[in-house]
Amino acid sequence: MLNSSEWVKSWAGRERSTSARRWATRHGVGVRMSLIDTTPELLAEAIRKEYGRPQTSAPFPVEGACNAARHIVSALERHTA
Repeated sequence: MLNSSEWVKSWAGRERSTSARRWATRHGVGVRMSLIDTTPELLAEAIRKEYGRPQTSAPFPVEGACNAARHIVSALERHTA
């Protein structure tokens, strides 16, 4: 039986895993692997198979943080004006 602290850590790990899986599926990227079952050899093989493979997903926008900062500054300026 897990104590409450162990349960929270276990749940948080599963939640991160689920979120990452959803994100990867939504963007059409990634190779699903089990943290527990993945050996260094399996990880190396997965990397070898993916390396150099043509990109099939849309490019990720990299200006998101800048856009978010602009919106925050704009909102703050409106709020203080």
